[in-house]
Order: sequence, then C-alpha cells, then structure tokens
Amino acid sequence: MNANEQYKDTVFAAYFGTDAARCCEIYNALCNAHATPDAIKINTLDKNFFAKLRNDVSFLVGSELIVLIEHQSTLNENMPLRFLRYIVEQYELLIERKKLYQERLIKLPRPKFFVFYNGKKDCPDKEVLRLSEAFGDNDEAVDLELTVTLLNINDGHNAELLKRCRGLNEYARFVSAARRERATGKPLAEALSAAIDWCVGNGILRDFLSEHRTEVIGMLTAEFDIDEAREVWEEEAELRGRQLGEQLGERRGELRGKQLEALHIARTMKQKGLSDNVIIEITQLTPRDLAGLFAGA
Repeated sequence: MNANEQYKDTVFAAYFGTDAARCCEIYNALCNAHATPDAIKINTLDKNFFAKLRNDVSFLVGSELIVLIEHQSTLNENMPLRFLRYIVEQYELLIERKKLYQERLIKLPRPKFFVFYNGKKDCPDKEVLRLSEAFGDNDEAVDLELTVTLLNINDGHNAELLKRCRGLNEYARFVSAARRERATGKPLAEALSAAIDWCVGNGILRDFLSEHRTEVIGMLTAEFDIDEAREVWEEEAELRGRQLGEQLGERRGELRGKQLEALHIARTMKQKGLSDNVIIEITQLTPRDLAGLFAGA
C-alpha cells in the first residue's frame, strides 16, 4: 500500500497485486486450473505503461506468465499494443541480456493476457483483441500476433467466472457500489465512504476495506478524477477540434487549434472541480499553460 512518486496504485492493484492467494484464485478461475498459492510468484512491473494510475498485476505460475489489467474507462482498442510493450519489459527483466546471443534455445514463460472491464459502456461478456488488427485491412498474414482476452465483470456479466472467483466477484461489487453512491450526487469523499460502509456491512472485501479505508478512498478519488476528466475530454474534444480546425485551416493553424482545444477542455475540467494534476495528465498541457489560462480568474 506504499505510495510511489511515479504512480499511484488503483484499488485493483493494491488488492490483488500483493497477495498470492488472491492471484491464485483468479488464475484457477480463468484457466480452469488447480494451482496453490505457493506456486504463485508475483512480479508486477515497477514501471507503469498505462497511466499515472497503476492497474496491472502480473505473476508467474510454473511455465506461464499471467498479466491482468483492470480497465474502467472507455474501451480501448490499443490494449494489445500496450500488452506488447509490457511483455517485452517483463522478458527483459527475466532474461539476462547476454544470454540472447547463446546458441541454445532460451525457454520463455508462456504469456496470457486478460483485461477485466468494469466501465460504464456496453461490452460483451468476452472479447478477444488482436494486435494484428492494427496492421491494416489487407488479408495478408502477419508475422507478429498478440491476443488479449477482455472479460466484462459488470453486474449481469460472466456470472460463472465470478462465481468461481470470490475475490474478483467482491471487487466487482465494490466498484459497482462506489459508482452507485457517486451517482447520487454526494460529494466524492462522502460517496466513497458510504460505498465502503455498505460493502463492509455486507461482507464485501470486509477485511481489506476495514484495514485500508483511508488509502482506498485516496485511490478511488484519483480513479474517479481521471475517469471524469476523460469523459469531459471525449465529449468535447472532437467537436471543438473540428470547429477550431475550420477556423484556422493551415498546418500552423492546426497546431494552434489543438492547443486551443486543450485549453478549452482544461477550462471545462476546472469548472467541474478537477485538480490541476488531473487536468495536466489528460490534456498534456504544461503547468505554465495552465497557470496562464487561469491567471486572474
């Protein structure tokens, strides 16, 4: 649960990423296996390729390398590419560089990639995302492939999987409760506190939430801030960018248009009460840009 200046854990990473028994339960449910916790070796990357919030968990089970990602925001079709970066980093850590030049075959743990989706958009129970879909529309076979299994863990989806994995089931119910309380219009901290009270009272993640209540509220606050900022960006970016592009036209104008678009969205985010750090993360503006935008406001 320790903080890190490079990123912040999500609740998903904090709950599953340090507990071999929880990882084992997920592995057995996903792979129809019968592993024991002592077979699990957690090796989640210290670096985070996905956002300022670390939502990844990875572990070795025998000859397999399992990578789990939580995905709450809008469905992202680039997940296979992100997993490609992730697995390259993992293999570099697992294998000494000098061994790449030996003649004998280097045995690698077989990777399996899973995304647990609990966002608000519609999504099927299961979907397989393929890296090859990024290589164009022709039918020619490609020499590089990576597949990711996306599993929807929202209410009403993948009931059998959640029945087999109590920890994942309780985590999904906790996220649903937090989102439900947030939708009532309560202040964020009050809504998250109410969600935790409801979960603890109903035996959902009881020990974890009771022990780490303050840290969990901090993590969820960051997650909700990022998600709400993304929603503002998605709602306004396309229309605003088109309008500014029409006004400014040429290449030089297009670059200026993108900056104006970001400034406009930053102003909207600020009006909605989002923090400067979240605005900078989403819009990629500099602190100086932001200070100039709100100077005298």
